[in-house]
Amino acid sequence: YDGKHRFDVVNARLGVRGLVSPHMHYCLQVDFSNEGKVSVLDAYATWGRGRLEVSLGQQQYHFSSDLDRDPANNMFANRSTLAKFLTTYYGAEVSGGAPKGFTKSIGSRDIGLKATYGFENLPLKIIAGVFNGAGVNNPEWSDRINIVAKVAVGRKKGFGGAVSHYNGKTPEQAWAVYDNGTYTAATITSRIRMWGGELRYYGESFGIEGEYAQRRLKTTQLDIMHTAY
Repeated sequence: YDGKHRFDVVNARLGVRGLVSPHMHYCLQVDFSNEGKVSVLDAYATWGRGRLEVSLGQQQYHFSSDLDRDPANNMFANRSTLAKFLTTYYGAEVSGGAPKGFTKSIGSRDIGLKATYGFENLPLKIIAGVFNGAGVNNPEWSDRINIVAKVAVGRKKGFGGAVSHYNGKTPEQAWAVYDNGTYTAATITSRIRMWGGELRYYGESFGIEGEYAQRRLKTTQLDIMHTAY
C-alpha cells in the first residue's frame, strides 16, 4: 500500500491440555498476539464420568460450529459473517456534544459452567451451559445469567446437523441519550437472543456445510435483528 509493506503476526497461540485424574482434565490456551496484548482464551477444568462431561471456567460456549473454529481450522482466509458479526452489540458515547457509536462482541468464549452428554447408541450430543455473558477475561459482577443450549446429531463423517439457542443480556455499555436538545451519557444492557441451525456432510476427501443464524438485540433504545449464513 502506497509503496510500504509490513509483517504482522495475526495469531500466536499456545495451548496445553492434561489429565489430573482419570475423570478430571484441564485446558489452558493463551494468545500472545491479540491486538498487541497477551490474552488468556481457555482456562477451564472438566470432570467426566461415562457419557457426561461438566466443564467450569473460561471456555467456548458452543453456540455455532463456525464461531467455535480457531484460526488453525478456518476454511478460508477471512472469517464468515456469522463468526464476525453475530455476537456483536452496540453502544454510543458522548464526544464533543455528539453521539459516537461503537461496536463490541461477546465473542465465542465466556466464563461459566457447561455440561455435555453424548448418547452411547445414538449419534446425538446435548450441550447446555450458563455463562456470565461478558466475554473473555471479563468476570464482572451482574445479576444476569446467559443460557446456551445445543443439540447436535451425526458423527465425524457422513451427514450431520445441529440446532442452537442463546438467551441472555450483553454487558453494560455506554449509550448517548438525547434530551432537551443535548446528549447525555447513560448505561444500558441489551437483551440478546440467538437461534442457529447447521447442516453438513463430510466424506473421505470432500466436505460441505451450511449454517444459518439470527441474533436479536432489544432495549428501549433499539431493536435490531441480524441474520447470518
